[in-house]
Amino acid sequence: MKKQFLALVAAATLLASCGGGGVSEETKKTLADFEAQWSAAEKAAGEFGTALDAEIAARAEMNMTVADSIKGNATAEWLAKADSIAGVCKSHTDQLNEYKTTLDAFLTTWKADSQAWADWKAKVEKGEVKEEDVKKAMEDWNTKLNNAKTSVESWNAALTENKTACEASCKAFDETVAAIAAAKPEPKGKGKK
Repeated sequence: MKKQFLALVAAATLLASCGGGGVSEETKKTLADFEAQWSAAEKAAGEFGTALDAEIAARAEMNMTVADSIKGNATAEWLAKADSIAGVCKSHTDQLNEYKTTLDAFLTTWKADSQAWADWKAKVEKGEVKEEDVKKAMEDWNTKLNNAKTSVESWNAALTENKTACEASCKAFDETVAAIAAAKPEPKGKGKK
């Protein structure tokens, strides 16, 4: 009995030292490198989501209306200009909401892919997947990863562009409101004798 136990311990030690189910060191490194990049991409997507949420919250605080207290100073043209600028700013905010919808769909897919990765990686580590099949599958996984990185990069660029455009609209709106506030209202009955 003692000999059988020692034989089992020796066999287990031998298997463990041979790379755990036949997984090569190269494959282990490939999996570890990929997983690090996958985690970095997930972090980048999360950071984008945080920045997007902050921008959406900031837009909710914006007031793009001409105060009733100065409307009497404004001509119809000034009010139309202010409304037009406010409409441009609303379109920028609508874009943010579209980004949010896209991000939410991305994160749902990402979560499913992350689970699929974990399940597949466990099979690889147990030696249930052949080395050549690992290489083929890693091409698909790297395509998913690269697509995710490209998406997050493009979203960050779009968010920056959106913020810049919105800031320009806000500045134009503020200048228009300031001009209305500074204008003297036309006297009542002007032009009448």
